[in-house]
Amino acid sequence: MKYTAPVLALIGAAAAAASQNVTVTNYAYVGVNGYPSMHFDISVDGISCAADHFVPATPYKCTNPAWTFTIMEGAGNGNNFTLKHTVDDKSASANFWIPINGPLFTVLEQVGLGESRVLVDDA
Repeated sequence: MKYTAPVLALIGAAAAAASQNVTVTNYAYVGVNGYPSMHFDISVDGISCAADHFVPATPYKCTNPAWTFTIMEGAGNGNNFTLKHTVDDKSASANFWIPINGPLFTVLEQVGLGESRVLVDDA
């Protein structure tokens, strides 16, 4: 079966935009002295993400700037956020809620081995 160039380009774009599974690990939150900070790793190319003195609804860049995250409004511990991956002006994202626990309410770490989500293309 032969395909025309536009059809092949469409197939290639669909394959490139295929769903990507991402796992968040090593999430930690510290809210000592009222200055919240958090960090986590994602299962893609050794990328880490962090925010010091974070403000909800503000996008933060990860170690690879193609990856960003935005902490949801009202997420006091920063463990409810949207992770976004943007390549060639196309983005895909997923919402994460990370279960956390700790010795103090100001020092919390991720519970379990990681939270996985599939990134969905943004419209």
